[in-house]
Amino acid sequence: MKDFKTIQDLFKKSILSSDSSFLEDEIIPAGSLDAKSAVGVYQNAYTARLTEVLGENFQTVWKILGDDEFFEIAKKYIFSNPSTSYNISNFGALFYVILDQDYSDEFPFLKDLAIFEHQFNLFFHIKEDIFPKFTDFNVMEKNSDFVFEFSESLKLFNFEFPIYTIWKNRENLDFEKIDFSGKESIVLYKKDGEILVKNLSETSFYLFENLLKRNSFLNSVNIVSKVKTIEPDAIQNLFQFLSVSGLIKKIRIAQSDEFLL
Repeated sequence: MKDFKTIQDLFKKSILSSDSSFLEDEIIPAGSLDAKSAVGVYQNAYTARLTEVLGENFQTVWKILGDDEFFEIAKKYIFSNPSTSYNISNFGALFYVILDQDYSDEFPFLKDLAIFEHQFNLFFHIKEDIFPKFTDFNVMEKNSDFVFEFSESLKLFNFEFPIYTIWKNRENLDFEKIDFSGKESIVLYKKDGEILVKNLSETSFYLFENLLKRNSFLNSVNIVSKVKTIEPDAIQNLFQFLSVSGLIKKIRIAQSDEFLL
């Protein structure tokens, strides 16, 4: 009889490889089960549980692929990316990679959809930063430039496909009614315990992205204007959203230690 640590390693290997041959001599089966069938119970339970988790975390991907293809790609992912955490609720961080490999031609948007669904699920567990609304922009107008510090409970996305539109219509998905030619820029954030999504224009997205990098407002405008025409309402719409979202943590006058918020 092998020592306990060796048995543990063999058991793990048999579960992750679906090959029980190297463990069967160490198994004493019960009832009518032989050694191979006894190991198979655990192999099937492992696959079934992680497939269930992937189904919960990627419901829209599942709906698009259908049962047979989803279960097949889930099994392929499970055995190439075994769970390494006691908490399996967020299993599937790299699911988008295998989806892109197998479905990039048929469903080129599936990779981004999986990335969005995974991030959305992560936001259930992310700590929410709560900051007061900032509406006194007259104070900002008196200063030439300023730098923002934002809540950490937000995530920006700039997709080549209408990922959020697909996701929010997942219960009654009709591809014929979705315009796949348009890009989609969004911010995912958490406020008052809710996970929210805000659509942004592409220009607002790039401005927001640069502000998140701690570039000053004027520097951000300068960077974006070199690659995009800044629409007159892009800045106004962005700041209207930021003023009520509670995402602004601090506002500092550029090249100064003085804070407006």
